[in-house]
Parts: sequence; structure tokens; C-alpha cells
Amino acid sequence: ERRRSVNSIIRVPDGPLNEIPSRLRLDVERGSDYLKRVAEERERRAEAQRLRQLEIEAEELAQCTFRPSINKAPHNGGGRERLSVMGGVKRGSYGGVMKPHET
Repeated sequence: ERRRSVNSIIRVPDGPLNEIPSRLRLDVERGSDYLKRVAEERERRAEAQRLRQLEIEAEELAQCTFRPSINKAPHNGGGRERLSVMGGVKRGSYGGVMKPHET
């Protein structure tokens, strides 16, 4: 094989194509490998996209259900006394004390 320039034609006796420019010949030889890598990359990106979508959905759900535990009375019985101190005070859905609405 003599290579005169990048575009020089090289004869490949047992190749599927007899005359392939050397630049392309490399692509043909590595073509399947390249396509395999492209497919893997595509799969990786699709997987990352799915994970991002799941994270977004999980965050949206979390915003509906999450309440900061700081506002919750402790579950271990010790919270009873603390609750009774604030006997008649209305609490909002986030645990903050509700003020009567002024009109």
C-alpha cells in the first residue's frame, strides 16, 4: 500500500469495495464500531433523560406531600404537653399559626 495523499485511492484486494479513498476506508473499517458507540451514547442520553424526568416528577410530588418536620409535634408522647399549651390556636396546613382574617 502506497499512500500519496489523504484522498489517494488504495486498492483493497479482498475488501467489499475495491477502491476506497483511504480517509473513507478507515471509516468503513471502524464503521460498525462507530455506530455501536453512537447507539450506546444515544441509550445513555435517553436513560439520563428518563432519570431527569423522574426526578422532576418526584420533586413535584414532594412539594405536595412534604411538610418540614420542624413544625410537626414529636411522635414520642412528649409532644402532648406542648400541644395543650397552644390549646385553642388554629394551625394552618404548614403548621404555622393562623391569624384571624382582617377585613
